[in-house]
Amino acid sequence: TADDTGMAGMTRADAEAIGLDVDALAVAGSAATAGGVVPVRPVELDRVAIDGLEVSRVQTAVIDADMPHSLLGQSFLARLQ
Repeated sequence: TADDTGMAGMTRADAEAIGLDVDALAVAGSAATAGGVVPVRPVELDRVAIDGLEVSRVQTAVIDADMPHSLLGQSFLARLQ
């Protein structure tokens, strides 16, 4: 299972919307969710920009769970000034 590393968690839909081929990403573990155990696929995003804030090289993971939206983690938030 995946430990809480502070990474952001990205939905499959959001990953595909930005052009990631989710099925081509290596599965590096799993996460236990309310819907069962799901694969976790780590990826590094070139940049994440939100409302004028931009961070480069953000570690995240695509999580094949029934999540309503992607989550920001410490890999993004800790780098804001």
